[in-house]
Amino acid sequence: MKFKKLSKILTGIITAAMILTGCGTNKGTSSNANGTAAKSDTFVYGIPGDPGNSVNVITTSDRFGLMTIKALYSPLYMYNADGINYFLAESMTQSEDKLTYTAKLRQGVKWSDGEDFTADDVVFT
Repeated sequence: MKFKKLSKILTGIITAAMILTGCGTNKGTSSNANGTAAKSDTFVYGIPGDPGNSVNVITTSDRFGLMTIKALYSPLYMYNADGINYFLAESMTQSEDKLTYTAKLRQGVKWSDGEDFTADDVVFT
């Protein structure tokens, strides 16, 4: 009998706490004077899912890892419905024996530290 009464009291307290929490203010959000969201120079890209344990370009196969890699790294090129979309390469040529591909790299590409992007970087990766 005491357990039922205690259970009802605890249920009431938890329900009241949830209702009062929902009535709180949003002090953590920022907005300007007219009530619209404040502008920011930071881009936030949300990816639903489990981050997994790796964002290695070569070994990742899960959705989260692939989306993260796509957001962080540019490929030489990608195929799409319209053909080839070049990113870090300007063109790709194939040898007559179809065993060798030659990529002409886009000029002016730099790493985050200001160093030039070179063929050595492609070979390394």
